[in-house]
Amino acid sequence: MAAAMASWRPALALTWICAACPGQVFVGLTRGKKHIQQRTRQYASQSEIEKNIKLIKELRKDRSAPVDRLGIHVIHKQAEDPCYETLVALILSARTKDAATYDTIQVLRQHGLTPENILRTSVATLTDLLAKVNHYNKKALYLKETTSMIVDSFDGKVPTTEVDLKKLKGVGEKSALLYLQTVSGKAKGIAVDSHVHTVANSLGWVKTKRAEQTRKELEERLPVRWWSSINPPW
Repeated sequence: MAAAMASWRPALALTWICAACPGQVFVGLTRGKKHIQQRTRQYASQSEIEKNIKLIKELRKDRSAPVDRLGIHVIHKQAEDPCYETLVALILSARTKDAATYDTIQVLRQHGLTPENILRTSVATLTDLLAKVNHYNKKALYLKETTSMIVDSFDGKVPTTEVDLKKLKGVGEKSALLYLQTVSGKAKGIAVDSHVHTVANSLGWVKTKRAEQTRKELEERLPVRWWSSINPPW
């Protein structure tokens, strides 16, 4: 196994599943493609998966990626209203680099990042404030609708369950799980995005076609104590 892991090292060095450098995930997989394909005809055993996770953690121990300085967990720690600001950051982060999300949160904080102030702010103004993030027009609408629902349906507090979180505009399964893990420090499930789906299949952890299937299979195969290591928000 040691030799096999050594041959995967070029790939794993770039494939930390939190997708700290998402564009490089596929570069890493490409570099290790032949080795990975040869070793993943069968499901990886739990011991192999555990070794994969330990190696990935070792390769990420310097915490030098942008997500380590600018990620959701940093925004959460700096927030005056940790729950609301973390949720907003997760909505803005979709298909957006960590630096752009972080910078936009600072802009919103200067403007006044509270449910009351966001509701008073016009969509046009919000659109201007969100200019650095991708799909800012849609996200301005999502932010207004989600904030309105939090105030009207949840007594001004961000929901505390995955089911209720997914009722909010712009919040899907992955965002809901990352939110819950960030604010509680505990993984309520495995947040699977395209990067986790690709890496988990390539390493033989699962054999699935869709991210939803990947989450289900990972949660069935992996002990709960490992869940927080698969796609941590930090």
